[in-house]
Amino acid sequence: DTDTMFAGTALPALFRSRDGGLHWEKLPAEFATDCMNVTKPRVTALVVDPLDHHFVWAGVEVDGVRVTRDGGDTWTRPSGGLMDEPDIHDIKILPGKPGAAVVTIPDEICVSIDGGANWQALGVRGRFPLPYCRNVVFKLDEPKVILAAIGDNALGGLGGLQRSTDGG
Repeated sequence: DTDTMFAGTALPALFRSRDGGLHWEKLPAEFATDCMNVTKPRVTALVVDPLDHHFVWAGVEVDGVRVTRDGGDTWTRPSGGLMDEPDIHDIKILPGKPGAAVVTIPDEICVSIDGGANWQALGVRGRFPLPYCRNVVFKLDEPKVILAAIGDNALGGLGGLQRSTDGG
């Protein structure tokens, strides 16, 4: 539905419009309202799964991942293991796999292929020359090619790109 849009804000909140942006409703996703590191948490990632529009993913710096399986009516926070890291930098949909996403946290890239129930690390911690993962993109015509933007720390004095040709 091209009239349905989502937006995220700082202080973190999620909104949905079903009429092309004329009217917006605040969605029932709860977030922290303060953070020692960034003062005000903020939505840093918000993506709709192109193969299953009921799956929408949101990432918050610094309050974790939220996912909806019903187009935004209800939201859950994946937790345990990798998803106990609250500092979410980016979320991308894993190409060709409904309900699957890639999440970047400060020193790792995480993948879920089951709607956020389970997470696997790609194992970049200690392998990248700079430890701080920021963003990932998939090459449109070759979805196994991933580019990861990395830096030396949160403030980003140095940066670089890492490239994988086998899906990570």
